[in-house]
Amino acid sequence: MEWIIGESPTDLLSVSTGNSIDHGSRYTERQQFDAKRRLLDLVCNKDLHTYPLYLASTLSLAPRVKPVNKGVEASLVQLLETGLLHADPHPGNLRYTSTGQIGFLDFGLLCQMEKKHQYAMLASIVHMVNGDWESLVRALIEMDVVRLGTNIRRVTMVSYLVLSTLKFQFIAVS
Repeated sequence: MEWIIGESPTDLLSVSTGNSIDHGSRYTERQQFDAKRRLLDLVCNKDLHTYPLYLASTLSLAPRVKPVNKGVEASLVQLLETGLLHADPHPGNLRYTSTGQIGFLDFGLLCQMEKKHQYAMLASIVHMVNGDWESLVRALIEMDVVRLGTNIRRVTMVSYLVLSTLKFQFIAVS
């Protein structure tokens, strides 16, 4: 185990917008810019450390540079490589380090996944994106989420009714 020194994404957002974390602090333009740059660095693979201060106002929290959401990447590494998932990854349990890494806190909820469950979970994401509800239900059975003997047609229909309204957006990465 090692110490993690970093900022909470929630605190970075507060500082970047000028909202006081402790209801008394005022942030300089430079502090706000640095917090915004660190937030953008969480979701971009473009080096934002070189942006001059005068460009701070032009940076958006929804950048149009290559998105690589580091939190998603860290979760996929957990799912696909280690099989050990942090089961409570909200902003309060994450720290963003000065080296650009994500640190996870509070390991009270962990899940060790079997290989078959890892593959089924990954497949379920693909099936949801593709709108393949029957295959999604088969993946849920493989993950032991839906038990054998369950009315599969009903689960498939409910999956369709609930999940088909979701819109997945794909962003081309060049």
